[in-house]
Amino acid sequence: MIKEFSYSGIDKDKLFPIINETYETITSYGFSDYYYYNISSGKTYRHVDSRTRRWINIYRKNDYLLCDPVALRCFTSTEPFTWAEAIAGIKLTRRQQELFQHTKDFGITAGFCIPIPLSALDFAVFGILGKAGPQFDAILQSKREILESLGHQFHQAIKQHSENTRKIAPPPLTERERECLLWAARGKTNEEIGIILSISDSTVKAHLSGVAKKLNTHTKTQTVVEAIKRGMLAPW
Repeated sequence: MIKEFSYSGIDKDKLFPIINETYETITSYGFSDYYYYNISSGKTYRHVDSRTRRWINIYRKNDYLLCDPVALRCFTSTEPFTWAEAIAGIKLTRRQQELFQHTKDFGITAGFCIPIPLSALDFAVFGILGKAGPQFDAILQSKREILESLGHQFHQAIKQHSENTRKIAPPPLTERERECLLWAARGKTNEEIGIILSISDSTVKAHLSGVAKKLNTHTKTQTVVEAIKRGMLAPW
């Protein structure tokens, strides 16, 4: 049975051997899945993800990106880290607990993330997933340097064989739209944004709806992610 991957912005015909070989490598070590996401200069977006489409759809539908402590750490860290390190000392919110319960339902309870430092608006991360426990920790300890090297090699391979045609120029935003978008990207609710900007939450909703219309998106998470892709927001 051939493994199915989710991907975009890449030449899948040229890259599939590398994508599949990487999957075989990480599973031979005892891990279950991996992913790679890259935003380049606000102009191109690329990703490869071996997790099931069902899980990816659930993640997007529930707007988990806005509360995911692992994603936030990916955006703000230049050093590799584990999921356990990302949530150490954090009191998880109800939404975050719900997110991790969902990942557990799909058999994923541990991860190792490798942020790949690039220039200003360039961002990339390679992540490896599995089940939490002594075995995961032992494998990671013995393979950590190899995995870090694998992540950087994978990034270079993607960069060399990526499609360059997906240009995503940003549309003009009003000052209020930009302010609301910025606070939404920081995880604030419409009510919280309204308090910060001294406007009603219905006005905030209207401004974010205006941004969504310009970006052709449907949820707050989609709007924030699309804004990052187009270089309207730095991802950290």
